Amino acid sequence: MKKLKITSVNDVNGTQKKSSKTFSNLSSTVTNENLKTAAAAINSLVDSDEKHAYVVEETEL
Repeated sequence: MKKLKITSVNDVNGTQKKSSKTFSNLSSTVTNENLKTAAAAINSLVDSDEKHAYVVEETEL
């Protein structure tokens, strides 16, 4: 079954912390524009003092 996996890489004081979450109830017709909108929404929730990078991928589980 294909699921959408979002991985967050949090860089605080030179230390990277990775965490990920998998979603199975999302549409499989996700476009790059939808991903950019989702990334902007996620970044707006993050404290501006922290640096985050998000990797969004479709994964087979």
